[in-house]
Amino acid sequence: KLKKGKNHFELNNYKNLLLIDRKERYSSKNYATSLIGYLSDGKGASGLEKIYENVLKKSQKDKCNIFSDPLRRVYGSPDIVKTNSNIKLKTTLDLDFQAICDDVLKEINKPSAAVLIDVNSFEILAASSYPSFEYNRLSDYIYRKDSPFVNRCFELYDMGSIFKIVLAAAAIENGLPSEREFECSGSLTIHGQIFNCHNANGHGKQNIGKAFANSCNPAFIDIGVNLGYTEILDMAAKFGFGKNIFYPEELYKIPQLPDRNNYYLSDLANISIGQGKLNCNVVQGAVLSAIIANGGIFKKASVVKGITDNNGSLIKNDTKSAPERIISFKTAEKIKEK
Repeated sequence: KLKKGKNHFELNNYKNLLLIDRKERYSSKNYATSLIGYLSDGKGASGLEKIYENVLKKSQKDKCNIFSDPLRRVYGSPDIVKTNSNIKLKTTLDLDFQAICDDVLKEINKPSAAVLIDVNSFEILAASSYPSFEYNRLSDYIYRKDSPFVNRCFELYDMGSIFKIVLAAAAIENGLPSEREFECSGSLTIHGQIFNCHNANGHGKQNIGKAFANSCNPAFIDIGVNLGYTEILDMAAKFGFGKNIFYPEELYKIPQLPDRNNYYLSDLANISIGQGKLNCNVVQGAVLSAIIANGGIFKKASVVKGITDNNGSLIKNDTKSAPERIISFKTAEKIKEK
């Protein structure tokens, strides 16, 4: 039978055997492991654990003092010393949303990532990367070829058609008439390079709205050529490309923009459809969508609310950034209508 002591349990008939309640550092559900990171030899080795090592180590572990005589015979009751410091790191993650995203990626069962963002605060509500790892089996994942320790939310990938949001914004902001029509016959040749549309038969004549809805490559190349290389890259920079738009900054890999002073017409055609020397991560894609959803306002995305004290109150908040209007409300609404 167990007999409850002040800070422990004693097992009857076993005076020197104590059962002490211990809190686990991680949930057995293993949610958001790629983001949270893990410890190695008691120190943060990756993710938030590594970035906030100096903060989290201040929240010391409880200690158990056991007293003995010179013959090492235990006497008295153990003394459990509770630390007065309970500093914690508070994230922006929503556990329910995180669980849903993690579970969906497991069902897909392919290397992938998913980010859910609050379009007004730009707080990250879920950041899932698959495959990931389990805390109590770290050694099982070290030599796997599918890189479970890589956080795919921040890895850089080819941009693709999501960049057409930037191009559409640049076209509208620079006064390109919405009624102007662009011809799509199924392909377009620029400097000897053929750019195909996903519709081999072509979309025919389309305005910006229909070209956006159809994700039509020839039409957007035509739009890009009319806009110009500099105008496109200027708009991309407003949307956050080429700079760090995330907190904490140490986690973020910055999407790069091509050299604006050295390009050919084929390069202009490529970036008009999100190809060429462009890349993007999943967080940047979420920010890009959030800007349109909230009516043209940009803020830095964040996955950390701040550091809390013993009472759970924020004592440090470095995550807020001033909102910045980068496109008009009218432009954002036009793009949403597409």
